[in-house]
Amino acid sequence: MIRVLVVDDSALMRRIISDIINSNSELVVVDTAKNGEEAIEYIKKFNPDVVTMDIEMPVMDGLTALKKIMKDCPTRVIILSAFAKKDAAATITALENGAIDFVQKPSGTISLDLSDIQTTLINKIITASKIRLDKVREDFKKHSGKFQIKYSLTGDLKGVIIGSSTGGPRALERIIPFIPKGLNATYFVVQHMPAGFTTSFAQRLNEISQVTVKEAEEGDEIKRDFVYLAPGNFHMRIIPKRDKKLKIALNQDPPVWGVRPSVDITMDSLSRIFAKSLLGIILTGMGHDGTQGCKMIKEYDGHVVAQDKETSLIFGMPKSVIESDSADQVLPLNNIIDSIINFIIE
Repeated sequence: MIRVLVVDDSALMRRIISDIINSNSELVVVDTAKNGEEAIEYIKKFNPDVVTMDIEMPVMDGLTALKKIMKDCPTRVIILSAFAKKDAAATITALENGAIDFVQKPSGTISLDLSDIQTTLINKIITASKIRLDKVREDFKKHSGKFQIKYSLTGDLKGVIIGSSTGGPRALERIIPFIPKGLNATYFVVQHMPAGFTTSFAQRLNEISQVTVKEAEEGDEIKRDFVYLAPGNFHMRIIPKRDKKLKIALNQDPPVWGVRPSVDITMDSLSRIFAKSLLGIILTGMGHDGTQGCKMIKEYDGHVVAQDKETSLIFGMPKSVIESDSADQVLPLNNIIDSIINFIIE
C-alpha cells in the first residue's frame, strides 16, 4: 500500500484530493495538512511514501516547506499547481528544489473538477513511490560559473536535440547552463510540460545560461547559440525556408505516446536536416517518446546519447532507446555536457 500525505490550505480540496487517492486500491491517505508547517510535522510522524503539496498556503507556503523537507526529511513530493503565471514560476522553482513532478489543477486554486485529472494524479503518485529516496536526496544545486570557451567556428552548423520528461527540469539544469557560448551549434529541447509552464521554464533557464534560451514560437529563425524549448501543448518541427535558412513550425496534431510536445516529432524533422551533424540526447522520463526519433537520427548517421540508469530519476525513456540499440553512448548526467561539446568541436 502506498501511503500519501495530502497538503492543501483548502478543506474542500483536501477532501476531494483524498477521495481521489483513496479510490485506488493501491493508495491510502494517511492524513492531511493545511499548511507547510503541519506538513513537515506529519511527514516526521507518518513517514509517507508520497506527499501531494499545494504552493499557496498560509503560515508556511509550499516552496518554503519543500526546502525544509528536502533538507531535514527528504520525501517524494508532487506539487499540485494552479494555472497562473506566478504559480507556473513557483512550480518550476519547486522542481529545482526537489519536487519529483507536478499536476496542474484544472480550474485554479479551488478546482471542483479535480476528477478530470484523477488518472494523471494517481499514475504520478504510483510512479513517484517507486523512485529511490537517495535520488530524491541528491543535491541539485546549480553552479553559478559561466564558461567562455573559444573554438573555431568553421564547418557546418551542428544541431543538438534533448528530450526529457519526469525529472527533466532538474536534469536540464545540469546541462543547459554549462553550454559555452560561441560553439558552432544550435540547440532544441522537448520537455513534457503543459502550456504556460514551458514559458516560465525557458525564462528560468535563460537566466542561468550563457547561451540564449527561449520558448519556441511559430516562424522563429534558427540561430547559433540559441536553445529552443518546445512550448507546452504544441509539437515542434524545424523546416527549411526558401533561402535555405531554418525556422520553427508548431502544430497541434494529435499527441504522440499521449504527449504533446513529442520528442519523436522534433527529432524526426531535425534528423532529415542535420543528418550526421545531429546529436540526440534522451534524459530521464517515463514511456517511449524519443525512441523512434533516435532511430531516425541513427538512420541519417547522427549520434545518440542516453542518460544512464543510476542518474535517471525515471529510467523509462533512456531504457527504451538503449533497448532499441539506438544509443551510441550511455552516460551519467554529469558527463553529458562533455559529450555535447566534444560532438560539436570534433
